[in-house]
Amino acid sequence: MLDCKVLTVSEYLKDSRLYTTPLDPVWFAKHGKSKKSYVQLYCGFDIETYTIPTNHHAYMYIWQFSLYGEKNIVVYGRTWSDYIQFIDELRKVLDLSSERRLIIAVANLSYEFSFIKRWFKWSKIFAKEKRQPLLAVIDDCIEFRDVLAITGGSLKQLAKQYTKTQKRDGEDLDYTKPRTFLTPIEGKALEYCLVDVIILAEYMDYLFNKYIIPDKYIPMTKTGLLRREVKRAMGNNYEIKQEIYRCYPKDYDFYTLLMTWVFRGGYTHGNVYHMNEVIDGGIRARDITSSYPFSMLAYGGYPVSPFMRVRDPDHYYDYILSGWCVVFDCIFTNIRAKTNHSYESKSKCVTISHNALIDNGRVRRAGQMHVWLTELDFLLYQRFYDWDSVKCTYCYIAKKGKLPKYLLMPLAKAYEQKARMKHNGMSDTSEYALYKSLVNSAYGMTVTRLMESEVKMSQIDYQWYLDNTDFSYEKEKKKAFLLPQWGIYVTAYSRYRICNTILDIGNDAIYSDTDSIKYIGNHEEYFDRINSIIHDDMKKVCAEYDLDYDLFHDLGEFEQEYGGRAVKGKFLGAKRYIITDQGKDIVTIAGLPKNALTNYCKKHNLNIYDVFNDNMLMDIDVSMKNAHCYNDEPHHDIIDGVPVSELSSCGIYPIEFTMKLDAYYAFLINDLKERSERYEDRIY
Repeated sequence: MLDCKVLTVSEYLKDSRLYTTPLDPVWFAKHGKSKKSYVQLYCGFDIETYTIPTNHHAYMYIWQFSLYGEKNIVVYGRTWSDYIQFIDELRKVLDLSSERRLIIAVANLSYEFSFIKRWFKWSKIFAKEKRQPLLAVIDDCIEFRDVLAITGGSLKQLAKQYTKTQKRDGEDLDYTKPRTFLTPIEGKALEYCLVDVIILAEYMDYLFNKYIIPDKYIPMTKTGLLRREVKRAMGNNYEIKQEIYRCYPKDYDFYTLLMTWVFRGGYTHGNVYHMNEVIDGGIRARDITSSYPFSMLAYGGYPVSPFMRVRDPDHYYDYILSGWCVVFDCIFTNIRAKTNHSYESKSKCVTISHNALIDNGRVRRAGQMHVWLTELDFLLYQRFYDWDSVKCTYCYIAKKGKLPKYLLMPLAKAYEQKARMKHNGMSDTSEYALYKSLVNSAYGMTVTRLMESEVKMSQIDYQWYLDNTDFSYEKEKKKAFLLPQWGIYVTAYSRYRICNTILDIGNDAIYSDTDSIKYIGNHEEYFDRINSIIHDDMKKVCAEYDLDYDLFHDLGEFEQEYGGRAVKGKFLGAKRYIITDQGKDIVTIAGLPKNALTNYCKKHNLNIYDVFNDNMLMDIDVSMKNAHCYNDEPHHDIIDGVPVSELSSCGIYPIEFTMKLDAYYAFLINDLKERSERYEDRIY
């Protein structure tokens, strides 16, 4: 049973004022002197569609809208003309204007927007990328907002963490069945549709009472939540703002250089020697607890002064030894990996010789290679590679120091709350989900790039485009409250830890993914020793920042996965592997839904380790993988004898999944194994 009154759009329109009963408006200041109020009515909007398999045209056959206030109502309709009439009625009943607005939550605004963009006049659109609006405003009074940008994940995850109502089983609505606005939708199928907007209404209740009412603030993204706390901690401190401006990359060219060539993400890679083999029962795994937050809190080697260019770049190593943050370019001649592990990503090479040997995207050998490095990267190079010579042309140095308290304390507070709630058995609450999200977004905030161009949509031809006419690097510098080089070093320190661990373990290290490592052999004493050092580091951090060590004691430690058990597994490269723990297959394949491979093998009674191989092919019926087709122009078809039309749409259709190893990577794996076998034959 649904805890609300369900109305067709015609039933609603007969007496709309009776059913549209919001709570009191919430007033708050915005953009200086202007004030806006938001009607306290918790609204959600969603549609269900059918995509024609042959031409990928999509058609809406039912829309749902939640109106939760003094009365809880869900309205549904079958045509866009009904929806436009409904929206017009809402505008009139609620007396909406530019100063009195209504928020409508959408779980995936980019999808719904592809259908409604030609039906309304848009006064404002804010998008993170083309076709991905986070905010879209009709007539300066009705705001559609993408709420998954705040929570991350799916609507099902949002419901699990924040709402009483839970998403229904997908079997209640068969998406492959042709439907039109005339197809009867009732029973479990109708409830499945309505539940989605009830979840959105309940989440809006949470947002209003958590942020909008007490703080007069509407979050846009999950990173924005922590950004707001950091700005609060920073306050209007003029000296801090001046220091940030002084230390920011001096010009746009240097900023672009840093973000393009110096910044690197997490280290995700496998040991080429252990690829494409089944390791039966000997794999163990460790996961670093909150690796990026640990790097932010525990290390004191961040750039805290402007980067200055030095006149003698070939003396870069002297600056490294002297304790400076160093950013410099290196041109290596005849560089080659010392072990079975490769470090540098080919995408971060300014230039590289055409005959370079690439190990699943990372450089194993090159006649010449030009890269930009931090001192931490260079120290890793010394362990990963040998080379004949290296030449440096440009070198920049900055003083080392700790990240500012106005950044660290909001992060520490969020982690403390998360840890306390976990300790008290509250991991399934909305508050825990919030603090976990804040902790996870801390790093993302430090590497958020400048808005160099604004994503816009033409309301003439409804095409997306980038507009950089208003971009000013100087203006952006003046608005900044964090330095981009801090984010660069957060990832550098995290890579430094995991990569040194990989090299310490040697050939027993099988695979690493940013903050985790899988290995064979007995290395428990090594990890116990490393964890002991980490605990000592955290004691110092807690003493310095007056934090509760009992809540922070495990931050940064290498925690055992799979309960410390040895498991079976097979690896085929970055984010392509299977682990079997206690009879359960855990599959990670980039681009393939989580349960697709296990379901496929069960259906056909196949051995998952035989199927998981080079040239693996899963047909449309079992891949569970979908593609999108944006139809930007009006289109029409006939479905089950019913003429249907859309002004624009987005078709979702199943596709087969093929996984194939890069030819050079497959050669590298086989060649290394053959040479190893020949070497062993000579020994024995």
